Parts: sequence; structure tokens; C-alpha cells
Amino acid sequence: QVELARSLNYLLYVSNFSLGDSGQPVQRDVSRLGDHLFFASGEQVFQVPIQGPGCRHFLTCGRCLRAQRFMGCGWCGNMCGRQKECPGSWQQD
Repeated sequence: QVELARSLNYLLYVSNFSLGDSGQPVQRDVSRLGDHLFFASGEQVFQVPIQGPGCRHFLTCGRCLRAQRFMGCGWCGNMCGRQKECPGSWQQD
């Protein structure tokens, strides 16, 4: 779990990322470059978008709309996606 930013009064972003089972611990140091985070595990470096891997893994409207707001997920017809991926009506509430 990564804390991306903090104010004095509240946490702005908390992200959970699964990097797979490499058998190596993920190092505590995380680097940010633009819209991506970089994690090191063993001899591998993982690049992860700050917004997460996307929204299509949320298979129901309810789960889609309960996703963390920073992920930018919304319901588009019969799938979960980001607004720029949706050619039609997109709902986030």
C-alpha cells in the first residue's frame, strides 16, 4: 500500500497495487515519475500508473461505482471504464 500525498488534515491518496508473486519483498522506496510509480522487487522494477491498472476488472455497476475515486472509474453502458474510454453515457455516481 502506498501513500501518495498527505496534507496536515487528511490523507489525499492511498493506493493498493498487486505486483504478483515474485517471491521477493517489495522495497519500501517508491519513486514517482509523471503519472507513474516505480517499485523494485528483487532485480525487477515495476511501473504502475497512479490511477491503477484500469477499471475493467470491476464486473458490476455497484463494484465499479464503489472504486476509489482517484481511479476515475465510472459505468459506461455495460462495463466499467474511465470517461475517456467511454463513447456513450458515463456515470460516476
